[in-house]
Amino acid sequence: MAQRQLRSESKQQRKTNYVIHLVKQTWLLPESLANAGQQRRQQIVLDKLEAERLDRIRNPSRFIIITMDQGMRQGTGHGTNNRPVWGSPLARS
Repeated sequence: MAQRQLRSESKQQRKTNYVIHLVKQTWLLPESLANAGQQRRQQIVLDKLEAERLDRIRNPSRFIIITMDQGMRQGTGHGTNNRPVWGSPLARS
């Protein structure tokens, strides 16, 4: 008889714990969604930076700084007032 009572108490305790856990999860859902959105935005930025880094490694000539004087000597015509012009594809888009 004592064993049955112990089992029913533990069942009741498990149900109570389950309900408490469910209420906590429901309460924290908006915060969890906000955190997930923020992490997603951060990952998108990191992915873009990584893509540009790899592009710089694969195509270094696209990312060379060219000044007006150098551009005229090389015949490219890039740059104005001797200010550097960065050839980043991400900067153009």
